[in-house]
Amino acid sequence: MKISYCDDIGAAAKLWSICFPGDSPDFVHFYMDRVHRERDALVLRGAEGDPRAYLGMVPYEMELHGTRVPCSYLSGVCTLPQFRGRGYMIAMMEQALAKMYQRGDVLSLLIPAKPTLYLKFGYIDCFFLEQKPLPSGKGEGGLVKSSQNLNRWYELDCRRHFDGFLHRSREQWQILLEEHVRFERGELWENEGAYALVSRFPEKTVVKECMGEQEAVRSLLCRIGEGVMLSPDSQKAFGQARVIHAEKALVLAEDCFVNVSDPWIPQNNGSFSVRSGQVTREKGGGRPMKIEELTALVMGGKNYMNLMLN
Repeated sequence: MKISYCDDIGAAAKLWSICFPGDSPDFVHFYMDRVHRERDALVLRGAEGDPRAYLGMVPYEMELHGTRVPCSYLSGVCTLPQFRGRGYMIAMMEQALAKMYQRGDVLSLLIPAKPTLYLKFGYIDCFFLEQKPLPSGKGEGGLVKSSQNLNRWYELDCRRHFDGFLHRSREQWQILLEEHVRFERGELWENEGAYALVSRFPEKTVVKECMGEQEAVRSLLCRIGEGVMLSPDSQKAFGQARVIHAEKALVLAEDCFVNVSDPWIPQNNGSFSVRSGQVTREKGGGRPMKIEELTALVMGGKNYMNLMLN
């Protein structure tokens, strides 16, 4: 078995197609063309060089308490069915955590297929979403083809309501909107103070995201019709996070003296003193703190992540 960066886009596409049969060939091609990058993905090969497992580490920025930090979103994590149960994913995760630390990521984010799948690697629930009914009634706003205001309303709303949120670059917005329209039966709605990304599925209408001024949001939602919206005002776990670089993450914490324990990233183990945003490694002492506890400390109370091509 050998794990390396994934320089074979054909092998990556084949693994994805077999492991995620619900994704269309067009979507797989779209993902590999627009998202997959060699240095942001790992592949595990058998003794004969055959690809058996894949793991994507898509780079993003997370804004926490007004500070942007680099992070990676784990995407497309999979093993071919005939090779599952051999410990391949444990080996892949160990490599991924090491690679993310080396490239300077402060956090790692993911949306687990099963709630408990990544807990053993130090991840904890940090993002929450659930479906809630749309309001009914008349309002202002309508269907549009494109907009220049989405990022402005998105960041203003996130800063107003969340301790942390995923920043979206111009390219990431373009990919998100293209995927929404092409593969999610997507529509874009807007008025003077809000936008909504709407999917018209055969079984129901889903507002996947709606951001903006409070009254403008309410008015816009009233125009969309019957359906549901994905609301972050929820206690239903949706996504998880993990601190990758303890020393860099502690810059965001209040003054403290802690002794961090991380069984997967040995560089994080040790004592750290935090004073006025300055982090110093100490020879010992401090309050014992598991990496999961450090993640909870850094992430704060309410965070937002959504629309990750999941």
